[in-house]
Amino acid sequence: AIYQYGIRGEGRRGFLDRILMKIRTLTPPVLLALRNTFRNKARLAFTLVTLTLAGAMFIGVFSTRASLSSQIDEVARYLNFDAAMTVPRGSLRMTVEREARRIPGVEIVESWSLDTATIQYEGDRESEELEIVGLPVDAQTIDPLMVRGRWLEQNETWGVVVNEDLTGVESDIKVGSEITLKVGSKEATYEVVGITSKHLSGPRVYMTPVAFGGLTNRYNQVDFVRTRIDAAKVSSPSKQDALGELLETRFENAGITSSPSITHHAIFGDFTDVFDMILFILIIMAALLAIVGGLGLTGTLSINVLERTREIGVLRAVGASNRSVRRVILIEGVVVGLVSWVLGALLSGPTGRALAAAVVDAIMSADLSYQYSFPGLLIWLFLVALIGVIASLGPAQRAASLTVREVLDYE
Repeated sequence: AIYQYGIRGEGRRGFLDRILMKIRTLTPPVLLALRNTFRNKARLAFTLVTLTLAGAMFIGVFSTRASLSSQIDEVARYLNFDAAMTVPRGSLRMTVEREARRIPGVEIVESWSLDTATIQYEGDRESEELEIVGLPVDAQTIDPLMVRGRWLEQNETWGVVVNEDLTGVESDIKVGSEITLKVGSKEATYEVVGITSKHLSGPRVYMTPVAFGGLTNRYNQVDFVRTRIDAAKVSSPSKQDALGELLETRFENAGITSSPSITHHAIFGDFTDVFDMILFILIIMAALLAIVGGLGLTGTLSINVLERTREIGVLRAVGASNRSVRRVILIEGVVVGLVSWVLGALLSGPTGRALAAAVVDAIMSADLSYQYSFPGLLIWLFLVALIGVIASLGPAQRAASLTVREVLDYE
């Protein structure tokens, strides 16, 4: 009587309908809602499309944020300082470090040497220019993630460490490979002892100050100084700014340079500002899709209530309360939301990866290190269930207001 199938219509039920009819462990309102949800599959499919797309985009946005945060954390390992400054070429290591240590509160001072070189191959072929860095082996303003091999050892003269930015361009370079570096007219051959993770610096080769001086003939000369207040961690942005100002004043008064300083948070501020703006726009798009999906769900449930007027009348005739009738419709809305959540979760993997790759490439010009956002998945579960409830309120009230007399008059 409720389903209007009749005895002859029993065999026309689909596979899913027959499975749902066999479920006996749930309460009658839940069973009725489940069966009603999947009765008109074409209408259900149209309703699910928008909510599924909204869910995939919402979770994808959260995954994009998680991916960029992971990317920034990865890069931060190589920029582990409070404030830094470029010094003129030819500046002596002892002079630069002495002036930096005179700043009150500074605990870590490291001076690095920078230059450009090319890799020489057989047949007079040269690589594109890359950066070579001479730095203390026990440097504390860098925390390299070794992908393969090891870090530099003290006074190592023929061993170098390269990053994945370089091996991505020069695929033949591996741990144990020998590379010939050329600076000006001077060449020297080194063994690759380790490979670090990518860190957006471009192709880079790390070596000890002794090896750097031997290749460039710039012994004890530095180009960059890094400082930190707290030996254990990077300081707050306000302390970084204060240290940067002190660094500028100290070096200008000493007649070394009037170059501006750069702080840790300023480097990543440009990334996060642009990224937050993109995320905000994407979240708005996901919200609009969710609103459209919610309105579509409301319309679908309203049509369902209208089509099932006789069924609702049968329920009222056998004693179903207003609360029970409302519950059937509300559960239908929530079930549709949960089905869209499952579909959105499945779609969010490839969608989130593509979205994160596009955003990370646009902002940081880097390859993606993808991180799926399970918190975003759970948040969308709550939101889509809430959407299902809200979208069901109107149709549920309409169904509960139907009387047996109105049903008898229905054609």
